Amino acid sequence: MLVHHAGLVIGLLFASHVGAAQELRDVYTGPVEITVADDFERGASTTIYRFQRDGRSVSAYQPSADAPTVRCGDSVRIEGVRLGDTMTVSRAEIAGRSAGDTGCATVGEQRVAVILVTFPGTSLPAAAKGGLRQLMFDGSSLSAHTWYREQSYGKVSLSGDVFGPYVLDQAYTCRQTAQMQAAAIRAADREIDFREYQRFILVFPPIRDCIFGAMATLGCSEIQSEEGRVSASWVWSNYATDSAAMLSLLIHEFGHNLGMGHSRLLRFPGEALEADGFRGVPLEYGDNASVMGSARLGGFAAAHRLAAGWLAAETDVGVAERNGDFVVAPLESGSGVRALRVRRRIGADEWLWLEYRPGGSGSGGALIRRETPESGAWTHLLDMTAASLDEARFDMGVGSETNPFLPAWSTWSDPHSDLTIMLGEERAEGLDVFIRYDERCAAPDLTEVTVPDWEQELVLPVAAAPGCEWQVKSGRTWMSVTRNEGEALVKIGAIPDSTPRSGMLTVGRNTVRIVQKAPPRDMTLLSVSPPGVDLPVEAAVPILFHLRDENGVEDMQAIQLSVAPRPGSAVAPCYFRYSGERRVVEVSSDGEVFHDDEKPGIGYSGSCSVEALIYRVNRTDVIFRFFLNFAGPEGEALTAMVRAEDAGGTTGPWVEAAEFRTTRQCRALPTIDYLTYLTGGASGDWLTVRASASPCAWTASTDVDWIRLGVNSSNDGGLLPFDVAANAEAGTREGHIFINGAPVRVIQYADGEVQRQYVTLRPPETVISGEAAVGMLTFYYSLGDLVPAEAEVPWLRVLRVERAADRREIRFLAEQNPEAAPRVGTILVGGKPFTVLQQAGPVR
Repeated sequence: MLVHHAGLVIGLLFASHVGAAQELRDVYTGPVEITVADDFERGASTTIYRFQRDGRSVSAYQPSADAPTVRCGDSVRIEGVRLGDTMTVSRAEIAGRSAGDTGCATVGEQRVAVILVTFPGTSLPAAAKGGLRQLMFDGSSLSAHTWYREQSYGKVSLSGDVFGPYVLDQAYTCRQTAQMQAAAIRAADREIDFREYQRFILVFPPIRDCIFGAMATLGCSEIQSEEGRVSASWVWSNYATDSAAMLSLLIHEFGHNLGMGHSRLLRFPGEALEADGFRGVPLEYGDNASVMGSARLGGFAAAHRLAAGWLAAETDVGVAERNGDFVVAPLESGSGVRALRVRRRIGADEWLWLEYRPGGSGSGGALIRRETPESGAWTHLLDMTAASLDEARFDMGVGSETNPFLPAWSTWSDPHSDLTIMLGEERAEGLDVFIRYDERCAAPDLTEVTVPDWEQELVLPVAAAPGCEWQVKSGRTWMSVTRNEGEALVKIGAIPDSTPRSGMLTVGRNTVRIVQKAPPRDMTLLSVSPPGVDLPVEAAVPILFHLRDENGVEDMQAIQLSVAPRPGSAVAPCYFRYSGERRVVEVSSDGEVFHDDEKPGIGYSGSCSVEALIYRVNRTDVIFRFFLNFAGPEGEALTAMVRAEDAGGTTGPWVEAAEFRTTRQCRALPTIDYLTYLTGGASGDWLTVRASASPCAWTASTDVDWIRLGVNSSNDGGLLPFDVAANAEAGTREGHIFINGAPVRVIQYADGEVQRQYVTLRPPETVISGEAAVGMLTFYYSLGDLVPAEAEVPWLRVLRVERAADRREIRFLAEQNPEAAPRVGTILVGGKPFTVLQQAGPVR
């Protein structure tokens, strides 16, 4: 099994990348295997999709908060950026549901092999093996075996053993789980017959900067051992000395192996559940009532127990689709109906699962979870105390997660449907539950209203039958509502900032959506790089603008740039626009009428062209980078002006970005730093010299007599031929060729000497956005193709090396920056540093 993990942000809401990478965009639709990577410490989870593409196994990564609730075997449509066998996901949606069979039985005896491994120079505590054996299999104390036996009502047991520790061939990182797994299989194959087990848990010493605490396959897939291919599930886990933490971690990950997703807490502002079509905000580890909702030992949700085969749909789960009275037994220990599945609205495929959890001092009662066709292997607990959750706390991500129970003798009427749930007495047999559906007798004239940003009062006419009693409610603090005869009066406050907002109110159990537009805000320019630059005539110069639009990047559809001369100049202005939606460059002679893909030529006075352009976004920030090539007279003063166009087609004011002055300066440099000769014999060769403009004079020289240059000067870029004499010395010798003073080291070995490799980076650094990004660096080499490349920080990862005509290109992956400040990382290429400057992370 090939599994990679990238702790992205991939809350990837947008997958950006560096360089000419349009060909890297990919879309896959088909069945997937799922791995869930859990980082309880940071409260983050990553969903990893694995599928076959062109005969290769591809792993695609997406933050679980953004991912659809997929289960193994589902057909998924995935969009993102793919490099080889790695893909960052910008969007994923379910294309078809599987039958739910994950390939391994979820009842009966579970044969588990715990494999302990260490790395050279590391070790596990001496008590680790015995401690893990007790945590997993002991039958007389709290263990994974006794826990699952109790939670499954005796239908699941765990047996097996702990093997190792085996010292693997190298120290693996948490991004090398597939390689670590393969090495562990090789090391353990001498002792373990893999055909005797269906579940494997790989435990290794704590790894510094590990991007997960543990990860697990959602169900089973095939692995290769000496005994052949085996269908099994896998867990990867750092070892924890805290036995209680280790136990809850293993139980949680083993639940993934049994096909269970997370039990999330689903939050809504001001109420327990909003109307159809509003997803709410899922808190990945917010359901403390279930071990699948946190790293704590809570009981499994009823929907998970039913899917695992521990509950019988015919006898253990009641179904309410019309008015009815029920007794729901305690989920953990009762008999009879242990969970109630309630249809939220007649005719709609949306359900509420009701479980009874007895408790004292107000800590017990009914837990209610929402089920929709998108729920998959995940469950979503509703916060029934959310009436105290105002909008400000909701926006800050604060919820009343500690007590989501609906207590006995309480009533909850769904304001957006006909459903009312009434709870009665807690008795030995269970909790009395009364389900009622009420007919609607009132309806507002409008179901959605859009209003401007200022304070105002809205009147909604309501049509009601004679004698109909109806109410109007709102869960938003910025909307106050009252009823006035046949009307609903809504007072709407002014927007305090530049952020648009929307909210639901209910009128007679009908939903009305209020959308309040934000006031327009101008784009601001944060920085220009390089500042105060001279603009060489007929030479491409990289310019980087850092912009901010307080309305958000969703509102910024295009960016326009004008390079205009001072009044009275004979130089004509140049305008171009980049469309973020269409991803094309458009050029215009007047700044208003743009023509797709029409770039002005160069070679006559007053023209300019765009050679390359990259558009990257955070939530409000934009990195706008291009190569400007200007043709015109020397000594002209030019002004660069920038403006943004919003989603409605409105163009903002021009903002002055930078001042330039055209010059006839030129830059001529060699493309490499090193040349290496493998033997001491005489040979002929050449250097490539690149000039930024033509004509551009350069001179060449050497500091040794065993190098003879073919030419000593030129007015243009091109080839510099030279000859190297035979090496008559006993060891390596070194000389230099200088191009306008820039040195190229020439290394010549003696026969039989060990040869080193030299690398030239062009350029030696790059700037990327704070979002997750795929980048590229270019290097030239002196010896063969095997150039080692390794990232020195955990948020950078080398993906692959691509071959070009006279160079190599390394693709790398940068994770989203979680901080509000820029950060710097390094990739070593053949021992030479390549610097990556990442902008601040997206505003949250």
